[in-house]
Order: sequence, then structure tokens, then C-alpha cells
Amino acid sequence: MINVLLADDDILTLNRLMGLTDWNAHGYEIIGQAHGGNECLKLLLEYQPEILILDIDMPYKNGVEITREIYEKQFSVKIVILSNYDTFDFVRDAMRYGAYDYLLKHQLTEAVLLAKLQELSEIIEKEGIRNLHLSFFTTVAKRRYLKGLIQSGITNSEEHAHMLTQKDFACGSYCISLMQITNFILITHFSPDKNRKKLIDSIITLGDNIFSSMDNGLITYMEFGQFVILFHYDNQISSQKIMDQTLKAMNLFAANVNKLFELTCMYQISDIFTEIERLPIIYQKTKQLLEQKPFPLKKEAKETNECLNLEEER
Repeated sequence: MINVLLADDDILTLNRLMGLTDWNAHGYEIIGQAHGGNECLKLLLEYQPEILILDIDMPYKNGVEITREIYEKQFSVKIVILSNYDTFDFVRDAMRYGAYDYLLKHQLTEAVLLAKLQELSEIIEKEGIRNLHLSFFTTVAKRRYLKGLIQSGITNSEEHAHMLTQKDFACGSYCISLMQITNFILITHFSPDKNRKKLIDSIITLGDNIFSSMDNGLITYMEFGQFVILFHYDNQISSQKIMDQTLKAMNLFAANVNKLFELTCMYQISDIFTEIERLPIIYQKTKQLLEQKPFPLKKEAKETNECLNLEEER
């Protein structure tokens, strides 16, 4: 369903719009009705509809003022203006601020309304696909940059300045977690069903899903079954809360890696730091701590060790 907000100070117009078509049958959901400009902005912020059908002439804030505010706040909503006047000049300013089109109230029929809604639906669908692609490529770029920053530090000041505009690298507090798949090389070498690259991609996808649901955590792969996850927090969050949230995220991630891929893993969380430029040093320190941890072995890992010993004896 595509969510639609109606805004008109005339209750008769709102009732007419509601009854003009079977909205749900055509894939639309009326999520609210605003009777004035201020209420319209409030409902926009609360419900974030995809489409707004907006009367140009309302009290307190008219359609032009509302479209200007939507434009300035960069709300992602498609606006169709309703007007009583058969002139483009009256709604021209609203369209300058991003309104998609306008409809004349005295010419409004079900067919006209549905045709305009269909146009907007196609645009929304195309933008959704494009945004999904852009999001994917942005994540890939951030993942590669994270790995490069760990390995080599800042090598391109212009690229670094751009990455600082992204949430994961913006100013704030950070910590990283290094996660090691135990006996990764042995497992992928002796188990034909565990393709190494496919397994790495699957673990990264799992991490993306978990961390995106928590709205925190950027994962990248280093080498030999080791993954790094960068967590970013606002400066107002306490150190204890940062550690608690990071630990919760990593426990969930490790548990799902074990459950879905039947792999054991261990991880080490770094100290909290506030300068992203210190990441290479933080990484090396955290890696040393991880390497000092005892290496847990699963049954399958023990079996691969036994296979190696038999091969050496032969």
C-alpha cells in the first residue's frame, strides 16, 4: 500500500475525496486528514506518507507555504495541489517548491484522480529501486574505505572528507569489534560445501541485516576469516551504554553465525575512541588482544586438525 495524506480545510472536499474511489482496492491507504496547514505538517512528520494531496488555500499556512517548508526540510513526499482556480499562476509557486502537479477541484473525477496517482506510483517505485541501488553501492564504498583506512590510514584527503559526511564516519564516539571465525582456513579447505568467497559474502550480508536493524555497525572483511565492525555513537551516550550496546550487537551476530553457518567465532571489542584517524592503531591493539584469547575448537575443527596430522604422517 502507498500511504496518502489529504489536506484541505473544507470538510466537504475531504469527504468527497474519501468517497471518490475505493482507495484500498487500488493500492492506496489514507493515513490521515489534515484540516489546516499546521496540522498537515504535523501529520507529515508523524506518518511520513508517500503522497500528499494538498489544498492550495488553507488557513494559518497555505499550500505554497507548506510546499516551501517541505522543500526546506527535504521531506520525501510527492505533492499534488488541489485548486479552485482555473489558472496555473496561482499554483506556480507551489510547483517551484517541488509540487508534482495540480488538479482543479471542479474537474476532479475518479478517472483523473487515479491517473495522477498511477503516475506518482510509478515514480515512487522507480525512485525506490534507484535508492536501493544507491544504498548498496554506498555501503560497498564505505566497507572498502573502512578496510583501507585500517590498513593504510588516510591516503586521500578529499575522499576522507567525503566519508566524514557519512553517518558511520561522522564526528562522535567509536569502537570496533574484531570477529574471528575459528579454524576458518581449515574449515573452508576441507569442506567442499563451504565455498570461501560465498561464505564471506553470506556472513557480511548477515551482518548488514543485523546491524541495519540496530541502525549501527559497518562490517568489512579483512583476511583469514577475520571481520571488523565499526560502531558509531553520539558523544552524549555514556561509555557504559556504548559497551552494552556493542556487546549486545556482537552477541547477536556471533550467535547467528553459529546458528546459520555452524561456525564458531570469537571477538574482541576495542576501547572507545573519538578520532577516526586513530583507527589503524586501535585495530592493531584490538587484534593483539584477540590473538591472546584461547582458541575454541568445535568438533569439525578437531577433525580437520586430525586430517592434517594424518596427511603429515603419510
